[in-house]
Amino acid sequence: MSHIMLLESRKIENLRVSYSNECRYEDVSFLKDIAHLRGLHIAQTGSIDLGGLSAVRLLEQLRLHIYGRAHVDLSLFPELRKLDAMWKPRYVHLDHCLQLQELCILSANVRVHDSIGRLPQLKKLSIFGSGRPDLQYLPASMEWLRLTRCAKLRDITRLSSLQNLSELWVQESRTFESLDSLASCTALKSIVLEGVKCIRSVDPLLALPCLSYLQLDTQEPLSSSDVRKLENSTIGQVVLSRKNRLVFERYTST
Repeated sequence: MSHIMLLESRKIENLRVSYSNECRYEDVSFLKDIAHLRGLHIAQTGSIDLGGLSAVRLLEQLRLHIYGRAHVDLSLFPELRKLDAMWKPRYVHLDHCLQLQELCILSANVRVHDSIGRLPQLKKLSIFGSGRPDLQYLPASMEWLRLTRCAKLRDITRLSSLQNLSELWVQESRTFESLDSLASCTALKSIVLEGVKCIRSVDPLLALPCLSYLQLDTQEPLSSSDVRKLENSTIGQVVLSRKNRLVFERYTST
């Protein structure tokens, strides 16, 4: 199918725009011809003029993996349900996306966390590479949370108020130690803690009534008493490792 025929097709609902064969897009003005799009993925290594995005206001899914400069007014997309972006300081008005349910932010070295707190429908959040994520802004609607390479993650007390949180991932965030706040997250079913420095105590996990999967990978060993507690726990599946070397794995069928 030719490029012109592609743009004229009313059947297209999802489109990927990427750098390939030494062809780099300078803008996305052609989107005016396919304004009915529901999903759009733009991946490019250089700067790009994204002014043409204003033509596709029905978007429900938007993925922006752009290494160069770009400006996006997110208030243009009132129907947006899913956003995945390498975050830029000139991505503005995130808090206007009131229907947003899934959000993935990469290289979040700018303050967007207060905007996240004003997303009433947000259920799934991934943050990659933020030095110090401010978790106090997490909305109560959260059900799934993933924090990766958040080098200065220390205080997770805000998690204690997330009563709907069912799945938690913390990866390569080595200052993460205390699990005390998780004792109040009674809806948790799955916890994955990978590459964390150490865990002070596993006791907060043992009382979680819904927990069926636990994976721990620490830099420092758990105490022998904590290891025994996990071996004898009622958690359905436990995988314990140190520095990516398996210590033990236990599966209990129900």
